[in-house]
Amino acid sequence: GKIDFYMPPGGYNTRFETFIYQGIEILPFYDSMIGKLIVKGDDRLDAIKKMRRAVEETVIGGIKTNLGFQYAILHETDFLQGKIDTGYIDKHEEKLLKEMKLVQEASKHDGFET
Repeated sequence: GKIDFYMPPGGYNTRFETFIYQGIEILPFYDSMIGKLIVKGDDRLDAIKKMRRAVEETVIGGIKTNLGFQYAILHETDFLQGKIDTGYIDKHEEKLLKEMKLVQEASKHDGFET
């Protein structure tokens, strides 16, 4: 799809590596990763707080993204407690998708999909 609005996150120790810009057409023939959001914190909790803020600030309109899914992970209890392993997504998928849908519904009221 076409990106009709793009606002990257800002802030200290926050970086969004991407090739996208407002108006670009994302073709389906390549890797689906359009960007990488990176934060650095003093410790794990600080990094999680910065990542929450960065995810909340990032707005990409016109295409579907996984920002809502990332938001759900960053607020999930086991993730916050560090109880993660390679099966984390499989174990929590239903709960995370439900939370993601709530985030998407809220963002539609703002005129954007995440």
